[in-house]
Amino acid sequence: MTKPGLAALADTYGFKRDELHHLKLVVKQLFDEIREEIPRMTGKPLRTAALDLRLESLALFGGGQSSRHFAAVADEDGVVAVLRVEQAIARALVAVALGRRPSGAQGGDTMTMLESEVLLGMVAGVLLHGVSRAILPMLGSKQPGRSMRVNDPAELAAEMSGAGQQLMVSSAECEFESARGALALALAPRVAARLRAGIASQARQESGAERMPRVQRMRASGVGGAHLPLCAVLGSTTISLAEIRQVASGSIIFLRKMNGQAPQVELKCSGTPLFSGTVVRDRGWYRFVVEQRMWSNGKSV
Repeated sequence: MTKPGLAALADTYGFKRDELHHLKLVVKQLFDEIREEIPRMTGKPLRTAALDLRLESLALFGGGQSSRHFAAVADEDGVVAVLRVEQAIARALVAVALGRRPSGAQGGDTMTMLESEVLLGMVAGVLLHGVSRAILPMLGSKQPGRSMRVNDPAELAAEMSGAGQQLMVSSAECEFESARGALALALAPRVAARLRAGIASQARQESGAERMPRVQRMRASGVGGAHLPLCAVLGSTTISLAEIRQVASGSIIFLRKMNGQAPQVELKCSGTPLFSGTVVRDRGWYRFVVEQRMWSNGKSV
């Protein structure tokens, strides 16, 4: 009897229960990146649901059906991931890209050369974006990923060293415009094994963090990377309440400049000066050049 998806993955690649949870988060991030990238390309939202994770043979994933379309991403060691787009979603993506109205009856299963090239460019682009953000950092890849053309499943089998391999596959039900279908992602076996090693290492680091003193845990958990709103103060003045009552639209309030040739600025957080410096204009952007640090370890310097 065939084991369910997660149990089969655990047996094949040695994932523990908590590691499977981390793996699902990694795959979810990849699909989130794809879901956010498609609207940037097409101007139309892509909705996804029912994300699953399972083990599947390359022969089954490839399928050999003309209604499925593929794009792949590789790193310096070969294929990393392959994305399969079902016909309805593929048709809708191409129609929007070419300025047409999506229609399930449009053109049947056969695409023109132009439509195929448009689809390949889009699918390869979103896959490369997602893999570069969610997968390659965990693999420690030294070079950026690259898109690969997959003309047919047989070619895919050759790239991944045989059609009998068991792949880690995740799919999501999607809706784009009026079309519904699935996106399915397959990770190469070597990638799944390296992901497992990376996730296990991360889990050990988190387990070690639990044994740290509370202050050390806070520092290790990234509190130093928290975001705080900053205010750039260009100048200041003092006016009376009576003068405030006279201020209306079009009034001009003169500010007392800080010292220096260029406009001086203080960068403040919650009213506390952190840095002083100068505002300069560089290629159309206003940039803050720090000249003095005014705060260190909770004290002004």
